[in-house]
Amino acid sequence: MSTWSRPCAGSRAGIRLSENVQTPDPAKRDGLNAYSVVALHEDQFQRLWIGSHSDGINKLNRPTKNFGLIEHDPGNSNSLSGRLVQAIHEDRTGALWLGTEYGLNKLDRDTGIFTKYTFDSDTTGVVGANVVSGIAEDSNGRLWLGTRGGGLIRFDPQTGEYRQYRHEPADSNSLASDQIGRVYFDSFGTLWLGTTEHVLSRLLPEDQDIGRFTHFQPQPENKTGLKNQMGFVFLEDSYGGFWMGTHLTGLYRFDRETEKFTSYQHDQKDPNSLSSNIINGMYETRSEHDTTLWVGTGNGLNRLDRRSQTFKRIYNKQPGGSDFIISLTGDAGNNLWMQNQKGISKFDTHHEIFINYAGSRGLPSDMPNTNGYHKNRKGEIFFGGMGGMIHFHPDSILSNPHVPPVVLTDFKILNEPAVLDSSITVKKLIDLAHDQNFFSFEFAALDYTDSKKNQYAYKLEGLDENWIDSGNRRFANYTAVPPGNYIFRVKGSNNDGIWNEDGVSLTINIRPPWWQSGWAYGSYLLLFVAALYAWRRFELRRIQLRNELKSKKFEAEKLKEVDHLKSRFFASISHEFRTPLTLILGPVEKWLSRIQQAEMKTDFHIVQRNARRLEQLINQLLDLSKLEAGKMRLQARPENMVALLHMITMTFESLAKQKKIDLQFRATEEEIIAYVEREKLETIVTNLLANAFKFTGEKGKVAVAVAAAVERKKLPTATASATAPGFVEIRVSDTGVGIPADQLDKVFDRFHQVDNSASLGGTGIWLALTKELVELHHGEIAVESEVGKGTTFTVRFKLGNAHLKPEQIVETV
Repeated sequence: MSTWSRPCAGSRAGIRLSENVQTPDPAKRDGLNAYSVVALHEDQFQRLWIGSHSDGINKLNRPTKNFGLIEHDPGNSNSLSGRLVQAIHEDRTGALWLGTEYGLNKLDRDTGIFTKYTFDSDTTGVVGANVVSGIAEDSNGRLWLGTRGGGLIRFDPQTGEYRQYRHEPADSNSLASDQIGRVYFDSFGTLWLGTTEHVLSRLLPEDQDIGRFTHFQPQPENKTGLKNQMGFVFLEDSYGGFWMGTHLTGLYRFDRETEKFTSYQHDQKDPNSLSSNIINGMYETRSEHDTTLWVGTGNGLNRLDRRSQTFKRIYNKQPGGSDFIISLTGDAGNNLWMQNQKGISKFDTHHEIFINYAGSRGLPSDMPNTNGYHKNRKGEIFFGGMGGMIHFHPDSILSNPHVPPVVLTDFKILNEPAVLDSSITVKKLIDLAHDQNFFSFEFAALDYTDSKKNQYAYKLEGLDENWIDSGNRRFANYTAVPPGNYIFRVKGSNNDGIWNEDGVSLTINIRPPWWQSGWAYGSYLLLFVAALYAWRRFELRRIQLRNELKSKKFEAEKLKEVDHLKSRFFASISHEFRTPLTLILGPVEKWLSRIQQAEMKTDFHIVQRNARRLEQLINQLLDLSKLEAGKMRLQARPENMVALLHMITMTFESLAKQKKIDLQFRATEEEIIAYVEREKLETIVTNLLANAFKFTGEKGKVAVAVAAAVERKKLPTATASATAPGFVEIRVSDTGVGIPADQLDKVFDRFHQVDNSASLGGTGIWLALTKELVELHHGEIAVESEVGKGTTFTVRFKLGNAHLKPEQIVETV
C-alpha cells in the first residue's frame, strides 16, 4: 500500500488534520459559533466567511485564527437582517453579498454596516422574494438571485434596478417555478436554474432581457432523457461539456449542439454503470495527457471512461472509511478529498488507495452538508457541516510513513488467560478441544506516534466472510465457534492511516467432540447400513407376507366359491329328493292307519321316522341356501324353553334306547320364557343332539341342560357377546370321541370334516347351519371338547326382546 510523502522543502509547515478542526463554542466570542455550516467563502483579504443555518455568519481572521460573530440584532437596523445565511458572494468590486431569509444584505467591511435589500410589495412590488437561496454574477456585474417563493431576481448593484422573473401558468416560456434551489452561470454566459419542483431551466444570454426560459421536464418513459431532477450538482468540464448530478436519478450530460441530455443510471445488472443514483459531488482531474471525471455517490466513488462511456466503481474498504460521499473536491496533486459519513477521506488517484481521517482522529463525525465545502485560490480546502468546520491545505498534512508491525499480545479461553507452551507472539498454531470454542485475542500495532489513533481490522477465516473494522479497539471476541480449522488474521495502521496489510496470522484448530469424530461417523455409517439392511429384510418379509395373504385370500375366495357351489348343489339335489320322499311318506302313512299287526306297524313307524328325518335334513339344506341368499327371516315369539327343549329331547328317546345311550334332560326351573322361532330352535337342538348321538358309543351318555342366568359368563371360542342382563343357556354334552383341540375353531365351517368323523354329519354342514340359526336369533354358540372324553356345545339366547328388531317379533294372540 502506497503512503503519503512528507511535504517537500519549501512547502507549508506540516500539521495534523485534526489541528484545524473548528467546533462550535458559544461561550467563546472569538470561537466558531455556527452549529450548522451551510455556506463557505474566502474573500480577497483571506478572511473566511461562514454562513450558518440559524446562527448568522462567522468571520475567521486567518492570521490570528480568531472568529468574529456577526448576527441579527433586532434593535439595530444596520445589523444582519436574518439568522439564516445560505448564500455568500463576493462581486468583482470586492463587495460582499449575503443571502438571508429576510432578503439580500451588502456588508461594508470597513464600518461593519449592512445595507438591506428586501423585496416586498411595500417597497419594490416584488412579492415573496425575501428568502435568498443562491447568488450568481453575470459578465455585466449584475447579480442573479434565486429565491424560495419569489422566483428569480436580476439586480444591478450600480443602478439599483430590479427585474423579477416569475412563473406564469399561461406562458410556457416563463420561469418553471418560483422555488429556486440552485443558480449557476457556465462559461458561455448561460444561466442554469434548479427548482424545487424538480425542473431544470435554462436562460440564454440573448433571452435574458425578454425572460424566455427553456425548460427540461422529467421524462420517466425516456431511457436517455431526464428523470426526476430533485437536487442539483453542476459541473462544466474542460471540453465544454455540461454535467448535472441529481439526488435520485443519477447523472446527466448536456449536448449543446443537439440540446439533449444523456442519462447515466445505476443498473444492478451492469457492473459498469454508476454505483448509485445519488450524486453528491463531481470533480475533474487534469494531467498533460488526459482529464478524468470523478463522481461521488451515495455508494462509492466512480471514474468515467470517456471512450466507452462506462464507469469504474471504487469502494472505500479501508477501516474508518465510508462509501456515502457527501461532497467532493481535489488538490493540485490530483488527489481527491471528500466528506463522508465518518469524516474526511483522501483518495490517491495515481495508486487508487484511500486514507481515511475519521471522527476518532478528532474530526467532527456529524459534518454532512452537500454545499458546505469550499476551495480557495491557494488550494486550501474547507469542509463544513452540522458539527462544525475543518480547513487545511493538502500539502500541509503531515503523514506518518511508518508501516507498523502488528503482533498478538494475549489469548484467552473462556475469558481466562490460556496456558501455552510458548508466547502468543510467536505462536503459529493453537489446538483446542470442542468445549474451548469461546476465546478472544488481543493485538497491537507497534507505532507509538499517537497510538490511540492506531486502527485495526481482523477476521477469522472460515467463519468471517469480510474484515471486521475494529477502530482503535485492540481485541476480538469469538463465541460458540464450530469445530474446524481457522486462521485468525489482524492488520493495523498507524495514526495517519498507513496500514500493514500483511498483519499477523494464527491457525486455530478446534477438535470435534467424540460424537463428531471420524470413528464416530464410521460407527454411524455401520449403524445406518445395518438399519438399511434390517429395513430391507423387513420390507422383503412384508412383501412375502403380503403375497402369502394374497395367496390365502385367493384360496379362501376359491374355497368360498367351492362352498357356494356345494351349497347350490345340495340345494338343487334337495329339491329333487323331496318329491320321492313325499311319494314314500304318503303310502307309509296310509298303511300305518290300516295295519293292525304290532311288529309290522313298528317297522312302518321306523320307515316313517327316518323318512321324516331325511325330509328334515333336506329342509335344513334349503334353509342353508336361504341363509346364504339372505332370504331367511326370523319370526320369534315367546316360548317356554324348558317345555320346548324337553319335548325335542324326548324325540331321541327311542334312538337312545336303540343305541343303549343314557339320555338325560335337566332344567333349573319349570319355565323360562325366551323369544325364539320354534321351528329354527328345533333345528338347532336336533342337529346338536344328532351330532352327539352320532359320535357317542354304547353305554355312553348324552345330556341336555337348560338354565337361566343373570350374570354373564365368558364362553370359550364364543362367536358373539351377550350384552343383555339375562340369558338362557342350553348345554348339549356327550361322552363321545371328542374333537382335537387344533380343529375346534373349524367345527362350524361348512363341509369341514373332522378326522375322526365317520358320516355325513362330520362334514360340519349341519353345525354350520346351527351356528347361523343361533346368530339369526342374536345368540351365541361355543364348543368345548377333549379327545376321548366328549364334547359340549353351549348355546345362549338373550331374554326379553330388546335385542330384536320389530319385524323379527310375532305378537301372540
